[in-house]
Amino acid sequence: GRGLAETKALIQDMMNKDLLQVALGYELEHGAPLMPVEALASELDLRLSPLALGLLRLRVLHDALRALQDQLKKDVRALIKRRLQELLEAHGEASRPTDAAAATAATASAAAAADGLPASDAAAADGSEPKVVDGGETVKPAKKIMDQLRELSLDGFEAVMAGVVAPLMVLLRRAAAIHTALKKALAASLATSVTSQADGGVEEEEDAAGAYAKQVEQQSAETLQAVCELAHERYARLLKVTQRSHARPPLHCPLFFV
Repeated sequence: GRGLAETKALIQDMMNKDLLQVALGYELEHGAPLMPVEALASELDLRLSPLALGLLRLRVLHDALRALQDQLKKDVRALIKRRLQELLEAHGEASRPTDAAAATAATASAAAAADGLPASDAAAADGSEPKVVDGGETVKPAKKIMDQLRELSLDGFEAVMAGVVAPLMVLLRRAAAIHTALKKALAASLATSVTSQADGGVEEEEDAAGAYAKQVEQQSAETLQAVCELAHERYARLLKVTQRSHARPPLHCPLFFV
């Protein structure tokens, strides 16, 4: 009995992992790719459906969907943060002092030396937070992402947001394609259940199977909505940065619920 239960649990874990990797489009051990890959509906239908149906028959598909939602949300957060950092660096805004800032720092340091003060005290006097590194050199810490966004021109901000939105939409389209593939698989399962009942199958068991299929279909829809809502919330938060700095919002949010 115990050996059978352990074998069943092992098979379930393997199927859960396989479903996640097919749905996400990458191997979990290697982590998400730097840029998400467009999902092919035909590939998801072919590879995702058998795994989903197997987990459905074991009545454990809900566990896989919960893990899928967690990973998709993690991927959304990581993608937005990574793309912002990459794009801000490309615009020369990431933790790199401008010539003017360097000149100001040099002037402050010289003035501090004349007054007999440490350079770090002078840097602190202009509102910055100096950091002492090896060798006693004092440098300013990297600016926060939101601060860097505020300092962008309107055109620069629009370019950064466009660079964030493009891969984000790829990820959201994949989430929608996953839901569509699961709906197809569950619809086939429900059709089989109805046919079995019509042929005189065990009605109570088939009713329970049909109810579970509807439950996980609703869970799949909620997963898609949760991922879209997270993406929308993060994007809207970035838009608020420029709404305080510029006269007009630079972008209309292109994210949508499917």
